[in-house]
Amino acid sequence: MKIAFICGSLELGKDGVGDYTQQLAKELTKNEIEVLLIAINDSFIKNTLLTSQKIDNKKIKILRISSHLSELDRVKKAKEQIHKFKPDWISLQFVPYSFHTKGLPFTFAKALKELGDFRWHIMFHELWIDKPEKWSQRLVSFFTKKNYQRTGIHYSTKSGSCVYCI
Repeated sequence: MKIAFICGSLELGKDGVGDYTQQLAKELTKNEIEVLLIAINDSFIKNTLLTSQKIDNKKIKILRISSHLSELDRVKKAKEQIHKFKPDWISLQFVPYSFHTKGLPFTFAKALKELGDFRWHIMFHELWIDKPEKWSQRLVSFFTKKNYQRTGIHYSTKSGSCVYCI
C-alpha cells in the first residue's frame, strides 16, 4: 500500500500536525507501507525542497513546497510528485490555518481537485480557535463551527478534530 500525506508544514518542532504526520509515516513504514510526505504551504522555507529520510532501511520521500509560491504552483508541484508516486490513498491533514492566514481556505478544496482522482482520507485538526480573544477570531470561530455542523462531519468538541473518508 502507498499513502501520500499532505499537510501545511513539515518543519520539525514548529508544526504539531506536521510532527504528528512524520511520526505516523515512520510507524507506517514499519508495516511495509510506502509513504510520501508533502508540505504544501511551508512558511519555514523559501524554496521547494525534495528530500528523503531513511528509517530502518525504509525511505520516506519528503516534498516541502514554499508558501511563497502561488496556490496553483504549489498544487502543480504536489501533483507532479503524487503522480510519480501513484498512491492508493491521499491523506490530507487539514488545519484551516495551515492553508490560509485567517483560517478561511475557500479556494483550497477546488485546488486539490487538480491533484487527480484518488481515494481520500481527511483528518481535520484544530478547526477553530478554542478561546478566541479578538472579535474577528470569535466571528470566524462561530461561522466555522456552524459550517462543519451543516456538513454532517462528526467532530470532537473537546479537541476540535474529526475524520472523514471519501
